[in-house]
Amino acid sequence: MLPEDLVVRPLGESEVEHLIGAPWPGGRPERHRDRLARQRRGDVLYLVGWFADDPVGHLLIQWSGPEAEPLASRITDCAEIQDFVVRPDLRSQGVGRRMLTIAAELARRRGLQRLGLYVGLDNPRARAFYERAGFVEAGFGVLPLRWQYRGPDGEQHWHEETGVYLVKELA
Repeated sequence: MLPEDLVVRPLGESEVEHLIGAPWPGGRPERHRDRLARQRRGDVLYLVGWFADDPVGHLLIQWSGPEAEPLASRITDCAEIQDFVVRPDLRSQGVGRRMLTIAAELARRRGLQRLGLYVGLDNPRARAFYERAGFVEAGFGVLPLRWQYRGPDGEQHWHEETGVYLVKELA
């Protein structure tokens, strides 16, 4: 059941340190600070779900859509969701659905016609969730995705996965 007290809002200036210090989603402090700086510039919106004072999920909406090819040149008027995570013990309780609904409504209000996201083939549960929410394959087939990140050890690492790009029409 969806907690009645769930609040989903853009990360506020005063909340970033609390998010960093929380046991989950925690993560690298510079990741949250970077997202807050990008949000200040208007490039993204960093939505965080809160239950009381505890963060229970987050997602990043990139207003300019996908940057990687072949997506960037073929998908227009599309915001992109990145790094969408709900705390494991609260999955299948409506938290993700509410966050996704809010993200779609915010993109619609900005005049965007679509909302897109990449989902790994190794995550069929997430893919089924997105499809129930109205997302469909964008027609690019299976795509590799590779990105670099700084691990807890402070070193740069690469992550690779294979997945599909899904879009939802907002009009």
